[in-house]
Order: sequence, then C-alpha cells, then structure tokens
Amino acid sequence: MQHYVAADTLDRLAAIEKLEEQDINESDYFSYGQDYDPAWIKDLSIGQSEIFMGGAKVPVFIGIGSHARKKMTVYMRKENGLWKIYRVRDETGNYEQPIFDAGRLAAAKKHASELPPLKY
Repeated sequence: MQHYVAADTLDRLAAIEKLEEQDINESDYFSYGQDYDPAWIKDLSIGQSEIFMGGAKVPVFIGIGSHARKKMTVYMRKENGLWKIYRVRDETGNYEQPIFDAGRLAAAKKHASELPPLKY
C-alpha cells in the first residue's frame, strides 16, 4: 500500500490497528465496508478529478451488491512525486472515519490501556 497511500495515513491506520478494542475505524477505511465481493468490481467507476487544497479530490463509486453503488471522495496529494491517497470520505453515508482526530485516538489508547490482558 506504500505505493498508493500517503505515509502519514498508513502510520495512523497502523497505530489504530494496534489498539485492542478500538472503535475509530468502524469498517475498512478505503471502502467503508465490512467485506468485499469481486463481483462488485464491474460497478466500480472513477469520476473526474479536481484540484483541491494543493492536491486533488476524486469521486469514486464502488459497487456494494445488487447493482447498488456507494459514492466516495478520495483525496490525493503528491508525495515524493507520486499521487497518493491521504483521506477517504463516504459521501453516500455522509461520514468520514476520524483517523486523524487526536482526541479520538487518545481516548481509544486510554480505553485499550484499561482493558484486562487477553488470554490465549
């Protein structure tokens, strides 16, 4: 993913993934879905990009079954000469996972530190 996703976004997702019982990501950050089906690929489409705050934003429509589609906005910026994803927003659900919300991350870390150790 390093080729396609901005370093700070990957770092934040990795930090969140390490937290036990975290609830910052309610689903996959890039699709806002719980699972995937290869059949959805035929319903994938990418709209016209536009310049946005020194980078670009791109409308992306992903298939979600039964020929339904979800609209996402993918924000990109150049990093080391390559366009990379740094932010993804679910426009259909009017929601953005708060991976860069420092307060949410601090609360999740505190919550994880208070949990009893996992027993294997």
